[in-house]
Amino acid sequence: MKIPSGFTFIALLLFFPFVIYARPKIALPNNYIMKSKDDHSEIFSADGKVAYQYGLELDAPSTGETRITLKDGSTKKLFNLVADHDFCENHKTTFTQRKGLS
Repeated sequence: MKIPSGFTFIALLLFFPFVIYARPKIALPNNYIMKSKDDHSEIFSADGKVAYQYGLELDAPSTGETRITLKDGSTKKLFNLVADHDFCENHKTTFTQRKGLS
């Protein structure tokens, strides 16, 4: 009685690694982590690489408009975002992409 149960146990141990590798690989989530620096912010993807960077473009004198330049991980410029209603007392700022701005 001990020999058949021993064979069953060994067979299950040998078959177990195949079950583990047969599962489909789970894709990384679309979560991003932001890290702020002095002049720009970096956005890291789930694998720890820099996915995007963005930084404010300051205009002097101030026109009440704030521009943000969004770049990819290799600092290639993707597009600009502009907020028209960016005042100190307004904490909710909406950025939009205008036509003609690159």
